Amino acid sequence: MTRPLLPENFDDLDKTDQRRAKERYRRRLVYYHYVKNTEECNELHYAALTDLFGFLRRCLFNYASDPWEGDTLELKVALIAATKNWKALTEGGAPCPIVFDAEDVCETMKLNEVQGERTRF
Repeated sequence: MTRPLLPENFDDLDKTDQRRAKERYRRRLVYYHYVKNTEECNELHYAALTDLFGFLRRCLFNYASDPWEGDTLELKVALIAATKNWKALTEGGAPCPIVFDAEDVCETMKLNEVQGERTRF
């Protein structure tokens, strides 16, 4: 885990984008400290928090259950990651019920980079 930072261009952002950036930073900072403290105090819970597929599962659950606010990019990126890791996620169970066109995946990942989410699964 790396400590979160505000965007490099923070001072150039308008007030609304600065507020969003601060809120994202605050949430990531709280999560960062939670995980770091858990690492010291609860090894089993830390292992669950830092498991790659555990993170993906939590993201899928959270993004799918959040109230819709007009943007589904984070959910779509998580779903794309799930399709790429389907066998590992399901331990070789049923075939993946979701299929994305390769061009759609490419465009979605580009948009994710542009929007600065840079979520890595």
